[in-house]
Amino acid sequence: MPELRRLRLDHAPALLTFEKENRAYFSASIPDRGDGCFARFDERLAALLAEQAAGVCYFHVLVDDRGRVVGRVNLIDVADRSAELGYRIAECRPPDGAWPHARFIRSASWPRRSTA
Repeated sequence: MPELRRLRLDHAPALLTFEKENRAYFSASIPDRGDGCFARFDERLAALLAEQAAGVCYFHVLVDDRGRVVGRVNLIDVADRSAELGYRIAECRPPDGAWPHARFIRSASWPRRSTA
């Protein structure tokens, strides 16, 4: 069963592979990010990790048993215990099959904030 993990720098190679392998699949439903996205992947990832460290956004990858990134789950513009949820799941090919979205979204880590 895939496991949801907070995005880290060491996810970069698997994340880049995920984005490249699913580019055509994703572009059927969302605008393509263009070739520049891949050329500047490392600096874009560093910017995302900085936003995450600042508590503005939280980025997650869904990692399968073989260490492949098979999905992303993002909480964007976190404020007042609310955020915009975005996700992408790899195109499923046999024997991978499909998995329920609710399980990994429910398991996303969410920082606890003091109410005092």
